[in-house]
Amino acid sequence: MKVLKVELYQETAVYRNPVTMEVVESFPLPPPSTVLGLVFSLLGRPEQLPKMNISIQGNYGGLFRDYQLYVKFGSDRPYPIVVYNLYDVNLTLHFSGDDQTLDMLRRGFEDPPYYLYLGRAEDIVLVKKVRFCEVREEEREYDELSKGAYIPSELCDKLNLQGVLYRLPTLCRFVPISGGKVIRDFNWVDYRFVEAGSWLESRQPLKLPVDDEGDYVWWCMPDPGR
Repeated sequence: MKVLKVELYQETAVYRNPVTMEVVESFPLPPPSTVLGLVFSLLGRPEQLPKMNISIQGNYGGLFRDYQLYVKFGSDRPYPIVVYNLYDVNLTLHFSGDDQTLDMLRRGFEDPPYYLYLGRAEDIVLVKKVRFCEVREEEREYDELSKGAYIPSELCDKLNLQGVLYRLPTLCRFVPISGGKVIRDFNWVDYRFVEAGSWLESRQPLKLPVDDEGDYVWWCMPDPGR
């Protein structure tokens, strides 16, 4: 199976957890909806995203607190809030889809139409590598993860992987409401963030997707075509 593999670097990043307010927390990796938003932009903002699956992995070097002035809606008095920033972020993304879509996405990463960012607009992305690779299924029973990853909860149970449970947004629909306005409605899916250094221990060998450079591929989208 041919997929597009992309390696990115960010000096700092905030993938904001939307339920945090006075103290802004960051997800450890960009949620699927954030990655799909980047894809949407690189493909020229089509009316509908093509059928696609994604794998999101990565590590960061540290976490630090920053302060930002915040103005609450309906008030004109700014006040400081704490924002947790990830530092020294390395991401590995895999994309599956039809050949035309993947080729357009490759060209978008290699020659982006704007300064790429993930999370906040100030969290600029450096594209380190973009290439096609082959993914095959290999039997695994016991192994150590070299990268943190979002892994579907059901698969974590089969692999005896412990992690932090997150319910994350994936695909987005645009829903018209009164007054001609449009709101975004996301599909939410349960994942676990499994840290690098975790060990998978299956009761019996399971076939898992692995690329030709030895990296696991943890597909995130339950219904990639919807």
